[in-house]
Amino acid sequence: MQINKRLAATWSSKYEGRKILDQDAKVPEIATSVPSNGRRKYHRLPLSLPIRFARENGAIINSSTENLSAEGFYCYALEPLAPGERINGHFVILGEGPMGSNCSVRVNFQAQVMRVDATWMTSRFGIACWIEQYTLGAADSSESWRA
Repeated sequence: MQINKRLAATWSSKYEGRKILDQDAKVPEIATSVPSNGRRKYHRLPLSLPIRFARENGAIINSSTENLSAEGFYCYALEPLAPGERINGHFVILGEGPMGSNCSVRVNFQAQVMRVDATWMTSRFGIACWIEQYTLGAADSSESWRA
């Protein structure tokens, strides 16, 4: 993984001399996402879905996807996750069947954090995740929550 040196330099110059984190806090590696062959295996869909997942430490994060592919998703979080960290969660694809019946699908997943991007315009962190495994199930109407 390559460190984005321009991004790191911007961070350094913007916050130089300011105490922004506790001494023992860990800052995730900021990396670029350039595949070795310059092409992605699957197309990304710009799809915003509410998503909820649990970190390894048990903390629950509610967010929404920025995009989704057959193997992963990208979302934003208010706190950084660590590359390599595993998360478990779900998102719901809302749908309506004949006569207004609910045909929403709940996607339960186990994923690994592949990349963390610091965003300069907001206090959020971009999180790129690879879905290791998933199961599909019917979602009930109470799962139409929003992140």
